[in-house]
Amino acid sequence: MDFDAIVLAGPGKEDWLAQEGVSNKSLLPIDGRPMVEYVLQALKGSRFLKNLILVADFPLSEGLKPLVDKYVPAGDTMEENIERGVLETSSPLVAIMGSDIPFISSETIDRVISLCSSYPASLYLPVIRREDIERIFPGSQRTYARLKEGEVKAGNIFLFKRENWHTVEGFLSKVVAGRKQLWKLAAILGWKYVLKFLLGKLSVEELENVVARETSLPVKAFLMDAPDLGVDVDKLDDLILARAVLEK
Repeated sequence: MDFDAIVLAGPGKEDWLAQEGVSNKSLLPIDGRPMVEYVLQALKGSRFLKNLILVADFPLSEGLKPLVDKYVPAGDTMEENIERGVLETSSPLVAIMGSDIPFISSETIDRVISLCSSYPASLYLPVIRREDIERIFPGSQRTYARLKEGEVKAGNIFLFKRENWHTVEGFLSKVVAGRKQLWKLAAILGWKYVLKFLLGKLSVEELENVVARETSLPVKAFLMDAPDLGVDVDKLDDLILARAVLEK
């Protein structure tokens, strides 16, 4: 299945970036290359990729230009940047990724797309187990959710069928607005499921059903062994880890 990828590289507001001499997290240097380049190269290596769209607030360097099919100037919010990227897509499947996952590989991306092709759904979300991440990246500090299947985190990629974008857009806006406020999350999922989640009794299948009920779309969340999809660079310790791994 062909897919278009949207890489979000909007303005970063983290205070620690100043000491690295950059204003945008995407441009953090790792082994002499901006972090976003690792993500773009992994996507370009996918045999399923049709178009790569970069939404960014910085001009493309000569090194990045060959990796990008469409460049879109970033707006002020994540929702706006996602919408700007989606408007440039044409493939049946769209993947949204951040520019801060330098460990990602073309092989993992191809595995994700192959799994999406296997399920007749409209929304897809890879789920990564804590033990798989810590096996490859010991000491990496991630935030995990406790589900029935164990401690997990969402993979740093969100995929959906382009034809369902307007429905997906509404759901994404609610999730982004409520991701840090329990009562807003409960308004989306329902208190019954929030309580099960807090008790570690919510299963991946139930999570699928809740999102499917909210969106009226078929949803597939799949557990996969893909540590490179579970670790992003969110703080200075993450950057130190990325440099230690990638600058060998």
